[in-house]
Amino acid sequence: MEKQKILIIIAAILLLAGIFSLSFYKNQSLTTFAILDNKHYTTAICNDTNYCRDYEIVCVNKTIVSITPITGGVQYPLDWNDSRDKANMTNVCE
Repeated sequence: MEKQKILIIIAAILLLAGIFSLSFYKNQSLTTFAILDNKHYTTAICNDTNYCRDYEIVCVNKTIVSITPITGGVQYPLDWNDSRDKANMTNVCE
C-alpha cells in the first residue's frame, strides 16, 4: 500500500513536470514567432526649428511599440532642408 502511494506521487510529479515543460515550450515558440515579426528602423526626426535627433523605431505586428532616441540632437540652420526621403510615420511599420 505504501509503494502505491509513492508511485502515485511520483506519477503526479512527472505529469505536472511534463505539463509545465510543454507550457514553457509553447510560450517559447510564441516568443520566437513574435521576434520574427519585429522590425527596427532608425530615422532622424526634426522639429520646426530644424533641431534633429536620431531615433530607433521598433514595430511589432505593424504597430509602433517604442520610439527611443539613440543620439544627441543637432541644430541645423533655419534655411537647411533635409535632402533625404522622409519616412511617413503612419506607414513606417508596414
